[in-house]
Amino acid sequence: ISLSLVLFIASLTSGCLSYEQQPHPTPTTTVQNYKHVVVAQQSRYKSSAMYEVIHEEDADIWQRVREGFQLQSLSDNNPRVDHQRLWFASRSKSIEIISERSSPYMYYIVESLAARNMPLELALLPMIESGYNPLAYSTSHASGLWQFIPSTGRHFKLTQSHWYDGRRDIMASTQAALDYLEYLHRMFDNDWLLALAAYNS
Repeated sequence: ISLSLVLFIASLTSGCLSYEQQPHPTPTTTVQNYKHVVVAQQSRYKSSAMYEVIHEEDADIWQRVREGFQLQSLSDNNPRVDHQRLWFASRSKSIEIISERSSPYMYYIVESLAARNMPLELALLPMIESGYNPLAYSTSHASGLWQFIPSTGRHFKLTQSHWYDGRRDIMASTQAALDYLEYLHRMFDNDWLLALAAYNS
């Protein structure tokens, strides 16, 4: 993974770091333990396609993300971005843990972005939004990997009931988040930086 790209995305969306994680994996939680959680939740989804593809051992997903970068040059010579880079660079262990936590979800997210010809940097957005914790919950009632608040989730057709919360459904919330990002991209004259800022706000 390109640390500079993670830091660039982080600097654009750093206001999202106030989420509460319920429950939150401890730093000692392994990727294998996290995969068990995903497999246990598999029956809750109508399609298991995501879980059939995430274990493709031959695919170097991080290399694919790097090859799909479209926003890297936009971070050059920006003191505010440099400041955020330094902040995150000093916390490299945390970035490593979160990167490992992303492994059950990253393939599906990247495939979804590629299918829409969207910048693959956007696959890193849940790193800032939720730390790739699908159960993350914020003080503003945002939930899931992509941290949808209830009203925005409903607007993008994410069902929320006592039995099911689409904001925590990896596949449904990813498609809704990409719909939302595409909507913001169009609204702001095809400017991804403004779309990311609007997503954060």
